[in-house]
Amino acid sequence: MGDASYSMDVAIRTATILASLLTAVCSAKLNFFHTEMFLPAFTPKTIEDVLTLALTTKAHGLTANAAGLVSYYDSKEIIKTLIMVTDEIENTDVHTANGTSTRFFNLFMKYRSEVYPAKLVFISFLDNQHDQGRMYTEFLNANVPDVIQ
Repeated sequence: MGDASYSMDVAIRTATILASLLTAVCSAKLNFFHTEMFLPAFTPKTIEDVLTLALTTKAHGLTANAAGLVSYYDSKEIIKTLIMVTDEIENTDVHTANGTSTRFFNLFMKYRSEVYPAKLVFISFLDNQHDQGRMYTEFLNANVPDVIQ
């Protein structure tokens, strides 16, 4: 999941590179989010694909990290490990299929309890590279296992 909100072009590029590598090794999926989740124009498989997708996918809008997860939650699709490339600054909610307004932490916890106990990896672009991000800290404070940054 790549953060495609305003000013997160670096997350788009990083997520695109990671997805191309993971797609070659396993059945990884790539999606981007801002206030909604959207799929890439194509799945990058070559270096040229990676560069094309990274340069043509535009960042804009607010950040609803939960938007990258909501479709998997609503459809009860099993994703064993979620990798999120983000600055961890979530500033708006999303709505699930039943109309519930939520943010990423609460939706991920519901996903883990109702769908699958997924692992979560944050690849975080923070002001200080040695800091713990806001979202990651929320998981640490709640003692949620299998979440790393």
